[in-house]
Amino acid sequence: YNHSKRVADFSLALAKVLKLGKDGVNRLETCALLHDIGKISISEEILNKPGGLTEEEWKIMKNHSKLGADITRNIPQLASYADAILHHHECYDGSGYPDGLKGENIPMEARILAIADAFATLTSERSYAETLTHESALEEIKRCAGKQFDPYLVEQFISIYDKNISKTRRKARR
Repeated sequence: YNHSKRVADFSLALAKVLKLGKDGVNRLETCALLHDIGKISISEEILNKPGGLTEEEWKIMKNHSKLGADITRNIPQLASYADAILHHHECYDGSGYPDGLKGENIPMEARILAIADAFATLTSERSYAETLTHESALEEIKRCAGKQFDPYLVEQFISIYDKNISKTRRKARR
């Protein structure tokens, strides 16, 4: 829950900058809260494994977005969120999964979720990797613009933190 809530918070901050409107914001929040629902069918041993996953474990883990989309498609009130959930691990350059979608062919909500999910993950405690500061995580997101992430959305996401840093510095000077 905590991870999904953080993904929702970061997604909503980006939605605000993008001026998605009330319906867009509500859709995005629901998608963010449900983006990893497919992980309910993955064993705790794989989800919490320290260190790297085996090739077989990685195949199982990568299936979570498809499982999540299948779950939401079978609930009429959630069916319209399935594509964002299915494609939140697609990469802007086409190297992601499950379908290898590229650029604008990836649903906008999924492109937003990808950035928010990565930032939430990079800045959280994980058993398999070091926790990054917000600054280091933003540098990583920026480094992956055009490859993993939509470069325009990365620019907008970075602007959120640039504005907050500027506000903090102004307050500190007073």
